[in-house]
Amino acid sequence: IRTLASDVSLDVLLYMTPRHFTRIVERVRAELARCWRLFCEAHPGAQEHTQVSLIGHSLGSALVADLLACGGETVAEIQDCLQQQEKMLGFRPYHFYSLGSPLALFLLLKHCKLAGCREFCEDDEALQTLLSRHPADGPKLTFLASQQLYNVFLPHDPVAYRLEPLLIPPSKMSSYAKPVLLPYGK
Repeated sequence: IRTLASDVSLDVLLYMTPRHFTRIVERVRAELARCWRLFCEAHPGAQEHTQVSLIGHSLGSALVADLLACGGETVAEIQDCLQQQEKMLGFRPYHFYSLGSPLALFLLLKHCKLAGCREFCEDDEALQTLLSRHPADGPKLTFLASQQLYNVFLPHDPVAYRLEPLLIPPSKMSSYAKPVLLPYGK
């Protein structure tokens, strides 16, 4: 157990240092772009019909979220950032599946608020309203370059956290669906 805890904490500490963080994210971005290029070469014409989903497990989900993260203080800046993400990847990420993710904890540590995905950012009026209501001294707003985000977790997983409390104000939580327990087998 000690070795496992040591390895995990070292991975997290290395990932959180700016030098290693930038190298890791850029390397993953380059590899995703390379794989997408190879796929398009092997399947001409598939680019228009293919929806790409990204899956991240544990620390990998925080990495995928950082890869897809965009920020800004105006609608134009946020939408430009989302377009730049797509250009760098070479594709438009559709779904992001976060499995057993500490993403909520990482967002809190970075003083960031996950404010929505691409789908939300395509509504200029809603985005402008959100930006105008966000306090200047509040956490940095972060948007993801994927259409949808799915957070899959086991309630007893010590690393996985729910994202809903960070996305939805407490006063409106009752109007949203609670997490759904999925059947599984052993």
